[in-house]
Amino acid sequence: MKLPLLPYSMKILLIQSLFFILYSSYLGLYSTSLFATENTYSTTSYRVSLHHSPSPKNSLIQLQGTLQIPEQKINGYAFNELSGLAWDEDEQLLYAINDKGILFHLRVFFSAHGDLQDIEIIRAYPINPIHKVHAYQDTEGLTLLKGHNGITGDSQLLVSFERQPHISRINTQGILLETYILPPELRFIKHYHSPNKALEAVAYHPQYGIITSPEWPLKKEKNIIIYSLQGKLWSLPRYPKKKSAVVALEVLADQSLLIMERVYNGIYKPLIISIRRFCLSQWKCAKHIPQPPFMQQIALFNSYKGWIVDNFEGLTAYNKQHFFIISDNNHSYLQKTLLTYFSIVPTIPVIK
Repeated sequence: MKLPLLPYSMKILLIQSLFFILYSSYLGLYSTSLFATENTYSTTSYRVSLHHSPSPKNSLIQLQGTLQIPEQKINGYAFNELSGLAWDEDEQLLYAINDKGILFHLRVFFSAHGDLQDIEIIRAYPINPIHKVHAYQDTEGLTLLKGHNGITGDSQLLVSFERQPHISRINTQGILLETYILPPELRFIKHYHSPNKALEAVAYHPQYGIITSPEWPLKKEKNIIIYSLQGKLWSLPRYPKKKSAVVALEVLADQSLLIMERVYNGIYKPLIISIRRFCLSQWKCAKHIPQPPFMQQIALFNSYKGWIVDNFEGLTAYNKQHFFIISDNNHSYLQKTLLTYFSIVPTIPVIK
């Protein structure tokens, strides 16, 4: 999903950029590191919170590093507009996909304290034959299959699409393997609020199989609807702000679901990122979330409360307690590609 470009003049942009550099330098948070690889890629990193301290206030997470990644060409493909993430434990790779259907392979590096320190962008693959047939399909959601079975070389990915709603399975080189049949209400773009409000998120559940959600509820719905391709669905309330939108889903180890939502109502309103947890099987995890609709607020980032946030759209679990989120910079000089690493506070019984 694309946010509208902000109507700032170039003069305002230059003043903002200068202020950011001076302010970051004052705090000692601005640094650049290089990798000695076949192609050298740089990342610009800065902290968004103190290490090892629960944040934001009243959240159940601990921020453990954020990297700002500049736009660059990888194998001739622009590294920008990232909308989906998936961690491959077997290959020790982080996959990222952008709106244009380009799949990137990343390697992540951590400090001795376990904080996110750097990344290396290894290679890029266009999704084929989708990328050749349709110049712009708006790839959005991403999730991994066979990436935690101890076998290298067999990983696959699920990708969800807006504009022409569908879900496909690809290999890690972007080759199309299969396209799935959607429930009837998800097949036709006329059921959505707009072509840019279609299948923003996809995940795989061990009991319910492939699950997905539109960015906004369908025209006939008011609540978030989580759809399983097996036919089951769940209804849950949206984050209670105007234009709240589902941007990512992730299944946890106890088979509950993380739902990331974004609230954007223009440049004079705060940008809000909400992460909530929802029990698909109430008998499985409801003892930790005792009240219906069995939801739990994990984190809430508000740009008006001092948090450096951007258009976060991708979410993936690194392990049972740790997660990555990434932002879509909309190919705009006014926005940033941010990769944030966080953990769910271990004293909270969120994960079994």
